[in-house]
Amino acid sequence: MNTENELAFKEHLLYKNYKNHQGVSMNLHETKGGKVLFFLSVFCIRCLELIPEIIKMSDDVPNTTIFIFSNGTEKDHQEMESIFPLGVNIIGLNDEEMEEEYSVSLHPYYFLVDKNNIVYSKGNIKSIDHIKERINIER
Repeated sequence: MNTENELAFKEHLLYKNYKNHQGVSMNLHETKGGKVLFFLSVFCIRCLELIPEIIKMSDDVPNTTIFIFSNGTEKDHQEMESIFPLGVNIIGLNDEEMEEEYSVSLHPYYFLVDKNNIVYSKGNIKSIDHIKERINIER
């Protein structure tokens, strides 16, 4: 059963403003095209291992914007910025905010969102290749 704040499969993406790692205000709904939302914890070894794969993925999925929601500090996000390519947005959310706003309590986690801001796939990350396959199927 869904609570008011839970996102269920095939529901609209949450309409909310965030500030990215550079302090720029953004609303995910205003980003054109598909979106991949990654929920990563800096305390999760698997999350950290995925970073090189996410970087490579950003080249493999054109017309898709990548958002990293991270529970890291501002310094962690600055370090992430130095390794991620332009166009990858890093947004700080603590664990409670991830759970409250997106019902995410496990890491690493992902949401795939279509151009109409509908979540069409989500779950624990098995592999980045699995996520890329889901994106290509939806196109």
